Amino acid sequence: MVECEPGFFGLNCAERCRCSGNAVCDPISGRCAVCESGFGGDSCQDECESGTFGSGCSKFCHCRSGEVCDRVMGECSSGCAHHWYGTDCQTSGCFCLLVRLFFYSLLSHYSAT
Repeated sequence: MVECEPGFFGLNCAERCRCSGNAVCDPISGRCAVCESGFGGDSCQDECESGTFGSGCSKFCHCRSGEVCDRVMGECSSGCAHHWYGTDCQTSGCFCLLVRLFFYSLLSHYSAT
């Protein structure tokens, strides 16, 4: 079996990879290891469906009022839905509260000593 150059796959390496960006495909099947942000599917040629974003379309939008986020970065022009935070609205409010309580307890402990 012939070893294919990067960017090609299949019998005698006759088929060109269809991965987005500089991702390297499997030399036998042509499947992509990593998709460029905003794309999914085996060959990374499918744009993320509405409501999903990121590499392989693996993240879900959490925008205010059901707005659809940017398929590449996940940003919401109208802001995040209730209890979601961050530039891509992927941080849950419950997690933020736990972090705040942790640091508050640390500060309280050190100011008391």
